[in-house]
Amino acid sequence: SKLLGPCRIGRNSVIENSVIGPDVTIGSGCEISNTRVSNCVIQRNSRVRDLPGGLIDSVLGESVEVQGRPDDGDRPLSLLLSDMAHVIAR
Repeated sequence: SKLLGPCRIGRNSVIENSVIGPDVTIGSGCEISNTRVSNCVIQRNSRVRDLPGGLIDSVLGESVEVQGRPDDGDRPLSLLLSDMAHVIAR
């Protein structure tokens, strides 16, 4: 993974095979994998997976799950999701 500041990552968060930043805040207990994230706030206990186009200009509430597919292409997503939302990007 690669971190591009400024970014803040909370305790017990796991970042795998992802690019984070710039301008990203990730709360505690989050899991980010196979994703690019920039200009986002992701609140605690949220999961973002398999978004090769990335997540940009987004705010995710607590315990949110966003699932893409590894073959989704390069189109980024921009989301505003409240707590406990679940999204499967197709």
